[in-house]
Amino acid sequence: MPDRPIDLQDFPKERFSLLYLTWLSDCESYSGGAAAPSYDMWMDSRSLAGPPSSARYRLGTTVFELRHGATYEIRDADGKRRVFRCLLDDGFPYISFVDQDVGRVYPWITMPGVFSQAEIFSLRELT
Repeated sequence: MPDRPIDLQDFPKERFSLLYLTWLSDCESYSGGAAAPSYDMWMDSRSLAGPPSSARYRLGTTVFELRHGATYEIRDADGKRRVFRCLLDDGFPYISFVDQDVGRVYPWITMPGVFSQAEIFSLRELT
């Protein structure tokens, strides 16, 4: 039997700050003058590490799959292309938008609530 998709609307509110709290705890362990990495650098390293994983999600009636460490594009309502990287933490999705024209990488955010169901229809994996 296939895994049931995770409904993006059903994550408990505590889940949205779990990795941030983990990062704060990790920062406390740095000593001897070593600087702790910024939250985004820490998240970048997490997106590159770990075993390959994927999860299926539901947003309204739309079901889609995301893979840890993958890069995706999506089209907004005006047809503008937006590219983002994906990090999965025990099934909870985080994303970081990338402006490929200028090489800018934006901060990591939680995914639930970011995209409309119509935008999810345009989801395409780039890597």
